[in-house]
Amino acid sequence: VGGDVSNFQISADGSTVVYSADQDTDNVSELYSVAIHGGVVTKLNRAFVVGGDVSNFQISADGSTVVNATEIDLEADSDNATEAEEAASCTLTGGEAVSDGWSGLDTGTNSCNSCGCQDGTLMCTKQYCQPSDNETEADTSTDDDATVPTVSWTTATQTSANESGTMTVTAQLSKTSNSNVVFLVSIDSSQTATPTTDYSLSANAVRIPAGQTTGSITITNVDDALVEGDETVVLRIGTPLNATLGSITTHTATITDDDAVEAGVTVSPVSGLTTSEAGGQASFTVVLDSAPTANVKIPIISQNQAEGLVSTSAGATPVRALTLTFTPTNWDVPQTVYVTGQDDSVVDGTVTYSVKVSDPRSRDSVYDALTDIPDTADVKIVNSDMPLPDLELRMFMPIVDPDTLAPGDTLTLNVEVFNKGTGPAKPTYVIAYLEELGPNEGALVTFSVPEVGPAIHYSLIETATIPNNLPAGTYHVSFQVDPGNAVKESDEDNNLNMTAAELTVIDTTPPTMTLTASAVADGGTHNAAVTMTFTSSEATSNFVAGDITATNASVSNWTAVSPTTYTATITPSGSSPSVVVG
Repeated sequence: VGGDVSNFQISADGSTVVYSADQDTDNVSELYSVAIHGGVVTKLNRAFVVGGDVSNFQISADGSTVVNATEIDLEADSDNATEAEEAASCTLTGGEAVSDGWSGLDTGTNSCNSCGCQDGTLMCTKQYCQPSDNETEADTSTDDDATVPTVSWTTATQTSANESGTMTVTAQLSKTSNSNVVFLVSIDSSQTATPTTDYSLSANAVRIPAGQTTGSITITNVDDALVEGDETVVLRIGTPLNATLGSITTHTATITDDDAVEAGVTVSPVSGLTTSEAGGQASFTVVLDSAPTANVKIPIISQNQAEGLVSTSAGATPVRALTLTFTPTNWDVPQTVYVTGQDDSVVDGTVTYSVKVSDPRSRDSVYDALTDIPDTADVKIVNSDMPLPDLELRMFMPIVDPDTLAPGDTLTLNVEVFNKGTGPAKPTYVIAYLEELGPNEGALVTFSVPEVGPAIHYSLIETATIPNNLPAGTYHVSFQVDPGNAVKESDEDNNLNMTAAELTVIDTTPPTMTLTASAVADGGTHNAAVTMTFTSSEATSNFVAGDITATNASVSNWTAVSPTTYTATITPSGSSPSVVVG
């Protein structure tokens, strides 16, 4: 009845109106909120003391909180008190709302006090001020003595027996006070323990009631299975209310780590590594699990040096075995082992091999006693064959030209080398030979072949000479690339040409002919007809009577007895007859 709005604010997002008005009780200003577009009205304040009302209010920046200064009815206390409606803010004696973290002089009748707002609690350093009717309990109480007490921790340090349990940190006054002594407890940045993970605090402030001299806060340790060493919680006394700082304002509580550290060796990774015969590398690390009392030596050994060798740096020459040394100071620094794949000159595809991380050797008896522990199992590595060439021969026509020759004649040979593999072939050669005599006795010529890359054709043309002592006949010219298998290939069985070229060799040397007469001894004479025998040094099919020239004689009765023997009758017709063959 007769009410009106005395003040209002709109939230930053424009959704809500907060206002003070004597809406429910005549001549009493109370705090309300309602949606900007209308709806249910909500009363925000508590019950007031007689004559009390809202003296000031403020909406927080995010719109989630309304702070107001009011005189409210505290059921637990008969005195009137000015307090903030929101724990994250404070209200000064004069009714002003201040945000959490504020510090400065109080207002109103307590303007002589230096105050701070921490977690919704207004804490002030008490000076003698003229009290007012509405002053809080803390503000109206005064010491009987002229000086306030000092507050200190009872000890500067303490250590827990283990990671479980609690530690109590106690604050003590130098003398009793007629006022409650309150101070915030801050966590110093020098501590190594992590809140919640390693410990929790029972409160963030200590209150020593009037008439008493001690108050405490409890640290509850969090037990875990982590090997993390001892950790510290460092607590500081904040600016106290109704007291001054004493001599011990920082307390360091040490949480003892009771998780045992066992000696051991960690190797990572122990599988999934790949090297290649082209020199591809893989690596793994080795580190100790705890600090030794003496140097620890760990041998590293390749179990298949044809597939992989080890080193301690990527660019070092790899070896079959090496030793890692860990000291009491570098035990926790991982050391890297590099494994370099090796070309074993064998087409063996993908091969799995291992590098042995052997048992430690040390004057530290614990590490020296380690044997066959899982972390030092073999490191499994896969070595893949490098991309390999595959040489084969392809023929050009004509393969040989000409294809009919006599001993001492020359001929031209044509052949092509093709690399149908995936890797380059290093320089090699091609040999051409007579198949009937083999690569050694029947060798005709050698072709030089440079490096041939994958899918490359390389043509070869060479001139060869038929050996002078080669018997006449039909031969076959064959070719073979890389006859000594100096080039590692994916297929070593296709280095011979599939079709040999035919070559005919003729004998152009005429045979010798021996003449004998049946009735005349060698060197003798005869004037009558005689039978003459013609013996050839080799078989012939074209020796006929016309090949005989007779002077002062006639030739008759020509007979081919065999391919090498012929006869005829020679009859003289004058003086000094002669017979010539050819």
